[in-house]
Amino acid sequence: MLVSLPVALRLVIAPLLALAMLPLFTFSRDVGAVLVATAGLPIAVNVFILSAQYRTQEAFASQIVTGSTLLSAVSQSVWLTLLR
Repeated sequence: MLVSLPVALRLVIAPLLALAMLPLFTFSRDVGAVLVATAGLPIAVNVFILSAQYRTQEAFASQIVTGSTLLSAVSQSVWLTLLR
């Protein structure tokens, strides 16, 4: 359950926030689509590397990196389809 919140924040909420902020700028449609898609990329592995280095919550970091990477295949497909 704890893993689902950071994964949802990264794969769903972050792109929604990026999409909501696009009207504030004068980006082309293609640049806006890239920004939204980039906001929804999976959680980076450096999160796990830092948690391992500092020996804190390594299992949790591993789970969110793995979960977001696996689910990003679906979420990125959805975002790219919607932004096309």
